[in-house]
Amino acid sequence: SILYLVALNHNDEACQELFKEAGYVLGAHIRAISSHIEKKLYNQGILRVVAVGSVFRSWQFLKPGKKNNYKFYKLKYKFLLIL
Repeated sequence: SILYLVALNHNDEACQELFKEAGYVLGAHIRAISSHIEKKLYNQGILRVVAVGSVFRSWQFLKPGKKNNYKFYKLKYKFLLIL
């Protein structure tokens, strides 16, 4: 996306902050549905999430927001990115 290119090539803090916020929201959605996920899908207490789509090419900018959400709510999950 154009935002990703601006964030990457021009080190634009506003674009990077948008991605960080999107990563936080992504983490919040996973947390919100986590109580409805079958416990057998957790591997050693960690939920594996398959992330599909071109937006995840921006993972380096999404990840910090996801980490902030993870630290706050103590939910353990890992992303498997499929691009």
